[in-house]
Amino acid sequence: MTYSIKIYDSKGTHIGDSFTATSEDIIKYINKGFIVKDNNGKTLSIEDVSQSIGVSDGFINVG
Repeated sequence: MTYSIKIYDSKGTHIGDSFTATSEDIIKYINKGFIVKDNNGKTLSIEDVSQSIGVSDGFINVG
């Protein structure tokens, strides 16, 4: 599954977009301290995207 996302730094400054981000990409951005939002403005968390890759317990550190 891919997502269209907007990426922000820790201060909320928009720094980029990705129209084909995978769950792993989003987790990598979050682990690096970036804020990731979907096109509706919802801030995504690891829990939001980990469901789509079949993780039920634990923590994934991709980055």
